[in-house]
Amino acid sequence: FVHPIEFRGSRRTMVAAIGALSFAGGICVLTLMAYFVRPWRDLLLVLFWATVPLIGMTWWVRESPKWEAALGMDVTETMHFLARFDGRPVPTMVFEAQKEGPREDLLVLLKHPLAMRLAIMALAWSSVSMAYYALAMSVGSIGADIYLSSILGAMAELPAVAMFFCLADSAYVGRRL
Repeated sequence: FVHPIEFRGSRRTMVAAIGALSFAGGICVLTLMAYFVRPWRDLLLVLFWATVPLIGMTWWVRESPKWEAALGMDVTETMHFLARFDGRPVPTMVFEAQKEGPREDLLVLLKHPLAMRLAIMALAWSSVSMAYYALAMSVGSIGADIYLSSILGAMAELPAVAMFFCLADSAYVGRRL
């Protein structure tokens, strides 16, 4: 999730919406596959062989420029590639590798003024994730066919994602509220 957002920069809302739409679409496709391939062992084999070609993407997808800079690598080639891909000029900013200095531990984060906000956001994120997981797992108890219920549950996400896409960059509701 972070990788495409870092590459797209100013269009992070669009990237997040596409990710959410892909997730909902994936649930629909998985449900259809499970409907037509009923034995779960056969379904696992079909899913495995469907994802094997994606292993080749590990050589095609570039590393993040920030990650390359943190490793001390030259990021100019990646930055030129991204500029060509986006149709923009090469940015003048260059990521500098972090200088070796005194190593600080994780407790430094607790002393930061935003530590309480981070804790609240982590609690909210985990609560929302558990609620979503509970709803996804209980889709079979609606009473209808489990496959139909699962597809309808995934399709119910589509209006929510459309609303997120419209409101996330809004001046009244936006991300920075």
